[in-house]
Amino acid sequence: MSEEHPTLPHIDLTVGEVLRRARLQYNLTHERVAADLRIRAVYLDALERNDYAQLPGKVYVSGFIRAYADYLGLDGEKMIALLKQQSQEVVTRPVYVFPEATDDFKMPQKRVIIMASVVAFLLLLGFYHLNRASPQDDVPPVPKELTAQLTAPAKPQVEEATATMTTPAPPPPHPIVLKAVEDTWLEIRGNDGASLFSRVLLKGEEYWVPQDQDKAAMTTGNAGGLVIMVEGEALEPLGKIGEVKRRILLNKDSLKDLKKSEKSAM
Repeated sequence: MSEEHPTLPHIDLTVGEVLRRARLQYNLTHERVAADLRIRAVYLDALERNDYAQLPGKVYVSGFIRAYADYLGLDGEKMIALLKQQSQEVVTRPVYVFPEATDDFKMPQKRVIIMASVVAFLLLLGFYHLNRASPQDDVPPVPKELTAQLTAPAKPQVEEATATMTTPAPPPPHPIVLKAVEDTWLEIRGNDGASLFSRVLLKGEEYWVPQDQDKAAMTTGNAGGLVIMVEGEALEPLGKIGEVKRRILLNKDSLKDLKKSEKSAM
């Protein structure tokens, strides 16, 4: 059953721009967020630029945006709804019409030339002072009405004596993550037996098993090149480099039982 997302009104800001402005309001760097979420900084930058082609696959887009939004205190589900809404909107490129040159073109008078020179000097002076300002000073905040729509419901908090701003707590680790320490061929089949993922997972890449696929099964062609993370804890490799493992159930209980049986066999 597909998830239902809230309907949002038209919003001029893209999903990536909302994420970027929220991050800058917390004075967070890509590297800091990447360390907390365990998502590469280049992927976070790509999300903010709406350049989803830089991600390792389409399957990561929703998961990364949801995790990033929740981390910044936004509502991940509403951000996914905004992404789907904006992806369906048709964007047209404006057509610029320039006047054609006429035959009776005349050279500007001396006074006009002087005035144009003064205006150009003032523009250059303003540009110079603008560049000296801090990049974050020029970033407008997320509009209040948009923040009200995309921010997750506030949780009651105990007031502290100090007014210092605290960094939002990182979200809990994803239940099941497959991480390639060597190039590894994977095939993941979902609850209905249909293929969810089938390709070589390159060294350093991760695949986040969808949380609603509790009966998913995996076949790998390089058991020793794959690390399975269960709620942030790494299991021992399923086998040796190049060893084939078939029909490994990818749910927390089965994997934890598998870990227990491995320990008892040692």
